Amino acid sequence: MTPMLLALLHALSFAAAPASSASSASPVCLARPGAPVAVGGREYTPEAARRAFPELAERAVDPRWEFDPRFGVRAKPRLRLELAHPDAPGGEWEFATNSLGLWMEAELTETPAASAVLLVGGVELESPCARSQTIGARLDAALAGLHRDATHEVLVAGAPSWSFAQYATALSVFGPRRPLLCAVLTGFPDLEAGLGPFYHFTGAQPPTRTSDELAALDAARARWPDELASGLATLHRFTRHPEELDTALAAAAASLGELAGTASAHSTEIVVLWCPPFLVGSPDAREKAAREQALAEPLAVLGLGPADFARVEQARTRLFESAKALRITAVDLAPTFAAADDEVVLPRSRRLAPAGNALVAHEIAKRYEVLFASRQARTK
Repeated sequence: MTPMLLALLHALSFAAAPASSASSASPVCLARPGAPVAVGGREYTPEAARRAFPELAERAVDPRWEFDPRFGVRAKPRLRLELAHPDAPGGEWEFATNSLGLWMEAELTETPAASAVLLVGGVELESPCARSQTIGARLDAALAGLHRDATHEVLVAGAPSWSFAQYATALSVFGPRRPLLCAVLTGFPDLEAGLGPFYHFTGAQPPTRTSDELAALDAARARWPDELASGLATLHRFTRHPEELDTALAAAAASLGELAGTASAHSTEIVVLWCPPFLVGSPDAREKAAREQALAEPLAVLGLGPADFARVEQARTRLFESAKALRITAVDLAPTFAAADDEVVLPRSRRLAPAGNALVAHEIAKRYEVLFASRQARTK
């Protein structure tokens, strides 16, 4: 890591709010849009958030998102929206939030449940399917089987451009409810998403992108928007500017450190689940070959080749090394997805399909069950 990058990370204060600042029995209250608010050394103004988060850009058309001084962007509260999507059953899916903007219908009780899971994620968390088939709903059903005589809650929070900085903030906000487990669903695009907050908080300037580079991106995005959103745009950026991948991984490591500190204060375990991009979905060699062929043209337009995919695995390896150094469990979902009998990603958007959601929920539930059994044994 270069001295300049170390200096930038020193300037990047991702310190969580003190655990003693909120009672474990207090309801959570998210700040409403307004004047800049400093939380844990961070602050977002509406203008800064518009620069850092695509959901808030002037030309953004998705009605689900709003400015928040702590997260930058979050889901609007009390939503019930029917959204068109070609992968959704019947061409539409319902997106719902509670009064806190959590991706769930249930409201939080003033007194926290006996046990909880906090599930956070970025673009990987979004799945245009029936609400009963989402990761949160499936996880809630799994926990219900464990908690026949006690209350539980599954808190689901995210936005497409959230990254590790927002995940750390989410745990500082909801940590007073003492979740037993914080599950972070992440992937390659999250690393690029983390650059916006990084540049904002450090004042560093991103490298200049050439007109040819931007023109190639615009041309590819016009024809293959889903492929670009699911990781190709990130691969293009980090291939053209490999120093930005170093910056993104260093910023992610800094936020993982904050996440670990906050988790320790609230006796919360962390599991990072890496959702692989591009070629997941079937162990069938013909399907994989067809997927590679479908990507050949957008790769050519972006000036990329199959060998560039190695950068994704390199990024995962380095992120997992950072997690290991902090004693955070990290799980690569690629083997689980590859062994699945059903399609785990949707054909057009490459978002998780119901079967993929079920596999992710199962992985989280397995980790939770071990932690819950250990806690039960300690309290007997």
